[in-house]
Amino acid sequence: ALLASEVPAQRLLVSVTVDDLNSDKMIAVGQKSTSQGFKKLLERALIYQNASYPFAPVDRASAIAAIMTGASPYYNGITGARWLDTSTLRPTTCVTGDNPGNLLTSTFTDELKVGSEGQSLVFSIANHKDAAILSAGHAADAAFWRDEHTRRWKTSSYYSKTGFKWLSAFDALNADEGNFNVAKLALQCIDSHLLGSDASCDILAVHFDNDNYENLDRCIGSLISGVEQKVGAQNVVFSIVG
Repeated sequence: ALLASEVPAQRLLVSVTVDDLNSDKMIAVGQKSTSQGFKKLLERALIYQNASYPFAPVDRASAIAAIMTGASPYYNGITGARWLDTSTLRPTTCVTGDNPGNLLTSTFTDELKVGSEGQSLVFSIANHKDAAILSAGHAADAAFWRDEHTRRWKTSSYYSKTGFKWLSAFDALNADEGNFNVAKLALQCIDSHLLGSDASCDILAVHFDNDNYENLDRCIGSLISGVEQKVGAQNVVFSIVG
């Protein structure tokens, strides 16, 4: 399912992806919810009911790559989280090291960077490295994800050589995990980098795990209300794809 706000993007686009989002469950929860999550999107959004992936099987990596590039795995090179490298006959992952080297085409965030001559800021946040890096593309300012061993937030020197002091401070103050922590980090990223504060359109890509739909509804609601308070509802557009 794909939902997109009708408000033209002026300063900030928040692109939300959710693992295996079930539109029927989302609608059922949204219709009875009192939060500002699914209910608000369903009431105010453009809803594309016939959107689908032109390939199978679909997993987190191939779905995000297709969403961000607008291309199928045949072109973007991401057939899944892992595959067999025919040249070495060894398994390989969709992101090698901490960079998007296996992503063969540009993302819409890359194209925005080119079109704005680097003025637009692009950040991505996810619990998983593949989701964060594939959402960020090649030219983002940073991608943030949880280290699978330490469970601390990290980024890659591929995007920035200087690191982010605010990320370490956030980690020290927010020990909890899950989707709500992703949403809180997204709001902190907006504050720390002043996303949506000038005429250049910035992009914040956020990936949520498929959670209890009531929790997911509240989490998305907290993200929407938090972003609107920081940037102004008239200056932000949200999309949610699963």
